[in-house]
Formats: sequence, structure tokens, C-alpha cells
Amino acid sequence: MLAYERASTFCPPPSHLARAMPDPVTQTIHFDPTGGPLTVVMRAVPAAPGHYSLMLFEHDFITLVKDFGNDTFSSVSNNTHALGGSAKSHDGRILLAQTSIGVVGSNVAPVMTIVQGGTELGSVTDASAPPSGALTKDSDLVINLSAQGTGNASAAMVLGAAAASKKTDKVMAKKAKALTKLSKASVKKAAKEGAP
Repeated sequence: MLAYERASTFCPPPSHLARAMPDPVTQTIHFDPTGGPLTVVMRAVPAAPGHYSLMLFEHDFITLVKDFGNDTFSSVSNNTHALGGSAKSHDGRILLAQTSIGVVGSNVAPVMTIVQGGTELGSVTDASAPPSGALTKDSDLVINLSAQGTGNASAAMVLGAAAASKKTDKVMAKKAKALTKLSKASVKKAAKEGAP
């Protein structure tokens, strides 16, 4: 089995398929741990040709829970992925989407949305402009899943949770950036060792 084919951890593609990895766009999204199942919806806005790979990691951002594989942006029904298991089991887990969209205008953007029980809970998007003259816009989107408490929360608890979310977003962005660097290093090492 080649290094990039291992299922237990994220490994980059062979060097001839590697792309420049952008800084990830990170968002924490809160869900009801006792609510219905969680799903993730991937979209390109406006509709544009492109593809994405979607992965679900444990809180350490190393242990791969589920690799949803590669898919093309098409319809909402085709780009909706159930996370499986109870909602509570996803507390602290991380979703990573690596996207590539054809530049059909100046405002193309990938969007990753979390849905629970038919209600959109939140999204993360890369609204930055594509590089000048680029044919594609590559983006990494990261969602940190966080179970919210049920019942009445005091204002202090809500403010504390908001501050913790911002801190968590920064930590997740750093972890995603470190994973990106590790991926680049693995690609270079594989190329030097003559991996296919």
C-alpha cells in the first residue's frame, strides 16, 4: 500500500496531482447533541464546474473518521452527505473540504453547510477573489463541530461560549495549516523517493 493510500490518516496525492494549499477558512458550528442527525451540504456559488474532497476527523485533526471521497459540485441532493451516528458522537470532530472551482466570474465561492433536522445551522465559505488569471479557485474549508448545551444558558455562558468558539477557530486554523504543511512535506518526500 502506498503512503497516500492509507485509510487511517490523511495523506496527500502523488506529487503530480498536488496543488498549492491555501490557508483554510475555519468556522465553529454549534449543534444540538440530542437533536437529529447531522448532514453536510457542499455547494459552489454561483453554480460553477468544480470538485471537492470531504473528510471527517476526530478532534485531534489526525484520526480520520470518514473519507467521503471526491465528488463534483452538482445538485444539493448529490452534494448532501450524512455524517452518520448520533449527533452527540460528532462533538469536537472536524470537517475538512478541499475544493477546486472553475473561475466563471470574480465571485465564485465554495460553501460547506451543516444541517440538522432540516435546519441550516451555519456555513463556512471562502469569499476571497480567485488569483488573477487563474482558471480555478482552490480552497480549504474547515468546520469544528461543537455540541451546544440544552436548557437556559446565562448571558455569561453564552458570551463565554462565543469567546471559546473564536479561540477554537484560531486553533483549528493552526492545525489545518500544520496539516497542509505536513501534506506538502509528504508530497516532496514521496517525489524524492520515486513514489508513483
